[in-house]
Amino acid sequence: MRVHEEAFLACLVLDSSITFKSTLSEECFSVPEVRRVYRAIMSLIDKRVKPDLIAIHDEDPSIDPIYLAEIGSHEASPSNWNYYEQQIIKDFQVESLKRLGRTIQSMAEDNRDPVEIIEDAEKALLLLATRNRKQKICRAGELIPGFLSKTEERFKARGVLPGLATGIDNLDTATNGFQDSRFIVIGARPSDGKSALGLNIAAHIAIRLNVPAGVISLESGNDEMMSRLFSAEGSIDGQKLQNGLIRPSDFQSLMDVGSRIHEAPLYFYDAPNIYLAELKSVARQMVAVYKVRIIFIDYLQIIQYEDSRIPRHEQVGKVSIALKGLARELKIPIVALAQLKRDSEGRAPDVSDLKDAGQIEQDADTILLIHHKQKDGEEECSWILAKKNRDGPKNAVPVVFKREYVRFYGAENRE
Repeated sequence: MRVHEEAFLACLVLDSSITFKSTLSEECFSVPEVRRVYRAIMSLIDKRVKPDLIAIHDEDPSIDPIYLAEIGSHEASPSNWNYYEQQIIKDFQVESLKRLGRTIQSMAEDNRDPVEIIEDAEKALLLLATRNRKQKICRAGELIPGFLSKTEERFKARGVLPGLATGIDNLDTATNGFQDSRFIVIGARPSDGKSALGLNIAAHIAIRLNVPAGVISLESGNDEMMSRLFSAEGSIDGQKLQNGLIRPSDFQSLMDVGSRIHEAPLYFYDAPNIYLAELKSVARQMVAVYKVRIIFIDYLQIIQYEDSRIPRHEQVGKVSIALKGLARELKIPIVALAQLKRDSEGRAPDVSDLKDAGQIEQDADTILLIHHKQKDGEEECSWILAKKNRDGPKNAVPVVFKREYVRFYGAENRE
């Protein structure tokens, strides 16, 4: 550990330009004397002074000149600086993990809430995993070849969405698909199909596109989710499926649907009364372990926030902020289903009809609201209203909602 740190300092003395390429910071060094020397070197570089041994001692007279001479005698080549840096990073990570273990033990002994401990540990681990990664500063000219190459690819594949297709063509046109790092909210009144639409899109992405998709359900159990999935995918009356009144011929459809679902990368997490910290942990696990590329959450306003003392609308607001941050952290679309107020019935819903709407409206990149209207007293016309849309126009997308199949279909030329 010490020999690598001192060898790295020797490299800095010989070639101070290494500091512009290195990802190390002072806390990465475990030896106090090394930290002092490193601090003096960085101070000299800030002053545009060459950090030779004399200048280092002048910058910090408390540094032992004999120790400086030992550093100067290291047979370290500046060309090997990256090797020494990687060894220092590994040592730093090992020591950090040990400290984290002690911290977790201490928090557990202090009777802290286990959910809070896990959340803090996850954050610390993620920070540790990413802290020594430095992004390259690019000159604009360097980016031209890559940009032109991508533009050519898009030209050759005209019509291909930048985001994940939902299975409803007009909705894809409006949103350009569900894109990475976006926080998307789908709202509806109770029993108007928000869970159905979310599951329809998740199934399309996993079954037809073969893209891993995750569903975290707070409202419906796994049995109910599977019943809706089989009903929608097999065009089987969901009510009859539930009460056992299906026809013998439907069993072949169930077998065919089961085969498709079995092969699909679709993952469910049944989580009644889930707290925000647990939800974020599950989402991270879905991405890390199952390579999930989109996550649906059913539904936003019943996610439990750890501090129940604050008003409920503030809790929902904090959940909304966290979900937006989670989408950016995981670099995938997060689709949160949300409930509209019941008093919005009888008219087209608006963003203000979302329960505890204020923060949700601010955080969401896209807000889609489901609207049903009786036509001629009999036929039901349905639309998905894009009320906020950073990736396209705000318009009304006509759809057909087959309630018996719990399934939304695209509809063309609807008035």
